[in-house]
Amino acid sequence: MNLKHGFLSGITIEIGSIIIAINLKIIKVLLKDEYDIVILSGMSDLTSMIAACLCKIKGVRALVYSEGTKDGQSTLGRLLGPWEMFLLKSTSGMILPGSSSKQFYVERGMEEERIFIAPDAVDNDHYVSELKKWACAKVEIKKDFGLEDSVTLLFVGQLIHRKGVDTLIQAYHQAKAERSDLHLVIVGDGPEKGNLQKYCEEHKISDVHFLGWIDEDSKSQAYIVADVFVLPTRFDVWGLVINEAMCFKLPIIASTKAGASQDLVIDGVNGYRVPPNNVSLLKEAILKTIENRDLQLKMGQESFKRVTQFHSIEAEADGFILAINKSEGG
Repeated sequence: MNLKHGFLSGITIEIGSIIIAINLKIIKVLLKDEYDIVILSGMSDLTSMIAACLCKIKGVRALVYSEGTKDGQSTLGRLLGPWEMFLLKSTSGMILPGSSSKQFYVERGMEEERIFIAPDAVDNDHYVSELKKWACAKVEIKKDFGLEDSVTLLFVGQLIHRKGVDTLIQAYHQAKAERSDLHLVIVGDGPEKGNLQKYCEEHKISDVHFLGWIDEDSKSQAYIVADVFVLPTRFDVWGLVINEAMCFKLPIIASTKAGASQDLVIDGVNGYRVPPNNVSLLKEAILKTIENRDLQLKMGQESFKRVTQFHSIEAEADGFILAINKSEGG
């Protein structure tokens, strides 16, 4: 498919802790060419605000795609909040990835009937094919990972403070006191890696496997050997690793501050939602999930069913198409 496209370079201005990105070339593009509809990425930056104003002046329909949530609002976004909402209400509608973003904008005054959901998704077909590719070799892969006869928790992501891996390690340590067969696999790298490894050494926490960044095949194998996936993040607008893990039929324990958890994780059905920074509740969720193997497998099946039925790339595309066809002026 040969689609006409172009990239516009902009500038970034830093004022203390505030970072302002702006692309004035959008003015020339919108004034010069004719468009039936313009899809803007968010409304908390000056470029999108300028584009929204120009669309209003020219009578061009504008839709705003945003993953915005209350916890993810920047300093500049809070300062420009009233102006942002004024401009949003002047557009044809919004396209959002899920319930967390919808709640954020409805509470700020956006009309529900002008909101369209395009659920955040990964390439489910790819991960399902990876599941089929590696599932029959699970026993051998567990041996390669040094995880024979273990119950394995898995985290995938950056090793930064925001991801809450420190909370996970503490909860794992407490859970392991009751389940000696428990192991924790951590996939990813980042500035907190050294601190996390040091914490494990100082507190004599055993069977924590830091794998660093690994290639796609190895990541698929990590999902295969896992029994439970955990995302203890202090904040993520979504958390696509949850989608990935669900394609591998894993129960999910996720922070309530991961946007995906509100749509993809149902307590007691395919996992548990736990507040961030709460070691005790995270430990309880881990032990509840692994105490019954049959329930654990059932939760994994529910994860697979939910992500493949409702959070596919096709469903995401359908959300955009519906917004284009049904929004004001469509």
